[in-house]
Amino acid sequence: MDYIGEDLYFNLSCLNNHPKVKIIKNDGYVWFYNEKSFSNTNKSRGAKNDIDVVKLFDYLEKVTDYDDEYVKYFLKRYVTWYLIFLGENSTKKELKKQYQILNTYLRKKRILKVINPMSTKLKGERFKNRMAVLGLIVSEKLHVVDLFLGIIARQK
Repeated sequence: MDYIGEDLYFNLSCLNNHPKVKIIKNDGYVWFYNEKSFSNTNKSRGAKNDIDVVKLFDYLEKVTDYDDEYVKYFLKRYVTWYLIFLGENSTKKELKKQYQILNTYLRKKRILKVINPMSTKLKGERFKNRMAVLGLIVSEKLHVVDLFLGIIARQK
């Protein structure tokens, strides 16, 4: 497993392969600082040629069910947040390239329709996560993804 998305890989792997692992309601938060994590080693954010989200998704496909509606939603959410993360120091052109790569992958895997981000099925999902995913989905339906990418791109 490469260094990007290790938390997503671990969580989905556990949930799908270990029947005793369950999601519980917890108002607390357990945090572990990993100085080698992607978030902590890439202080100059922006598009990087050595980061391969498609490779992460290929790993995920081996440990989870891509037909599951929740998995589809969380893959779409990952794409959304990855683009926002890149947007801190990427041009719109770089974001568009990454979007096209990831969207092509999702289409190839038939991950086209996801749970509505405002659905009550998504228990515990934060409002800002719902709004970010909804923004990408709506921009895709209206064929204005360039506008969405332009909004999240911080560089001209």
